[in-house]
Amino acid sequence: MPTATFFPSPEFAWAFYLVLAGLTLVAAYVDWQRLVVPKPLVALTLLLGLGFNVARGVGLAGQGQAVYFFGPGGPIWGGSDGLLFSLAGFGIGFGLFFIMWILGTCGGGDVKWFAALGAWLGPLWSLYILMGTWVVVMFGFVVVGWAVHFVRYGRKPRKAQVAYSFPVAVSTIAILAWVCRAELGLIPPGSVGTVPQAAIQSSR
Repeated sequence: MPTATFFPSPEFAWAFYLVLAGLTLVAAYVDWQRLVVPKPLVALTLLLGLGFNVARGVGLAGQGQAVYFFGPGGPIWGGSDGLLFSLAGFGIGFGLFFIMWILGTCGGGDVKWFAALGAWLGPLWSLYILMGTWVVVMFGFVVVGWAVHFVRYGRKPRKAQVAYSFPVAVSTIAILAWVCRAELGLIPPGSVGTVPQAAIQSSR
């Protein structure tokens, strides 16, 4: 049986990583300036996440590789797996931040933004990125944001004005670089298993 991988090639892995990192940084910058992630950026991120993961599934299937939920199959099978992966991530991302919105710890825009990122990350990575985001928050990024906001506007911001996009960007860039370090070629091939491989194997 072919060895399970998450990306069909290092080039695809880098394209996936750099485009996603770029989108999160743009969202963080715009959110810092306007306290909102624009809907067109959210829609673009969602569509690109769906497209990248369908292409990833087709690429893996074309190599005879197992994909995320399914075993080896044809391009249609692989593309369907990539689509299912994205939709599952979208649902998990939306659900996690929807609960936070109900609790009053984030705004509605944060729910939409993380749901769109979930279409890139899938169900497992969405959980990792959320945990990483809270680690970043606990290290003081939200506190710094509140202090700067108070200095700039002379008043205490509402809860919905706390921007999660910057902690999410830091978490996404750092965690994906770590879990995908083998497939990105940052370490010698075969020197360590990656989280995606373990997740693929355990899901069978």
